[in-house]
This record gives sequence, C-alpha cells and structure tokens, in this order.
Amino acid sequence: MPFSRGRSGAPSAALRGLRRKGVLSVPVFVDHAGPFATSWRTSGRGFVSTGLVRLRIHPRAHVTIGSNVRINSGYGSNFVGSGQRTCIYVGRDAHLCVGSDVGLSNSVLICTKQISIGDGCLIGGDCLILDSDLHALPIGSDYVRAAEVKIDSRVFLGARCIVLKGVHIPFGVVCGAGSVLRRKAAAPASADATY
Repeated sequence: MPFSRGRSGAPSAALRGLRRKGVLSVPVFVDHAGPFATSWRTSGRGFVSTGLVRLRIHPRAHVTIGSNVRINSGYGSNFVGSGQRTCIYVGRDAHLCVGSDVGLSNSVLICTKQISIGDGCLIGGDCLILDSDLHALPIGSDYVRAAEVKIDSRVFLGARCIVLKGVHIPFGVVCGAGSVLRRKAAAPASADATY
C-alpha cells in the first residue's frame, strides 16, 4: 500500500496535495489508522525518496520539510543500514523540522517533543535520532522524559550514530561512525571538527 488510504480507498488529500505540488515524488507508506498530519508543510520542492519510507505521524503533529531533501530507504538505495527502511515517527503535538539540502539514509527518527535538523546535514546509514526515553523511568511511573534535539546546519552523522534526547550538535560538526551523543557537543575548533 503506497499511500495512506481513506475509507474509500483513495490516497489522503494531504498526500495528493504533496504529489500535485511536486514535493512528493515517490510512494510513502503512512503507518497509522487516522488521517495524515494536518500541519505537514514544505517550504520548497525537490523532496526525493529512494525506496519506501515508513511514516507514523499523529494528526496533531507538526512536520516541516525544506527544499531538496533526499531520503534513501532500504537495501537497494544504500548498503549501509542493514537493509532497514527509513522510519519517521512524529507524536501528538510534536515538532519535526528538516531543513533544506538534507540527506537521510536508512535511519530512524522518533520525535515525541521536538527534533530540528538544519540545512545541509547528512545523516548516515542506520542512525537513530530520538528526543525521549520512549518509556517511563522508574518502571511503573507515567512520566516519560523528553528533551529537544537540535542539529545545526552542515552536520554530518556517520553510519550508526545514536543521538539521544536533549542533544545539541553545533554547526559543522562531523560525528564519526558509531558515535553515541548523549549531551550537547562542544563547538568545533575548526569548521569541520570530528567527534
């Protein structure tokens, strides 16, 4: 099923609108029972996806995508990522903002509060970016901790990086493959420092 289907079996109006504007150039699988996010916005053209992207977006989520965003999803589009599809989850009242000229390969974004990705960022294969613990701590409580994730412009995340809640990655930082970022990264000494 390449599109979110309404009760009549037709693609949702939001997806038809994105395709008509030239923003959505390939099928996207929307994995939820309700309507597509009502505040899905794009600021430009050129959204391209290689492979099927799995989306789970709450109807009250806020998603903004810039121009020339490219998403690789699946084994055929990028060998790094173990054949995993790109998965994007945006929860109720959460904000996901992806800037222009961003590349994302076989990665998972889980947004329950706010994730911002700046212009010109490259997210390598099999990366995981999440802004919450995804479960309550201590076990049995109802409180799930969440904090904004901010990735400034021109950041490169190597393959299999994990970005945890509350992380801020400054402009131009290159994170080596397999890095686990759990707090604010220091500003680079040069334009492209490696961490």
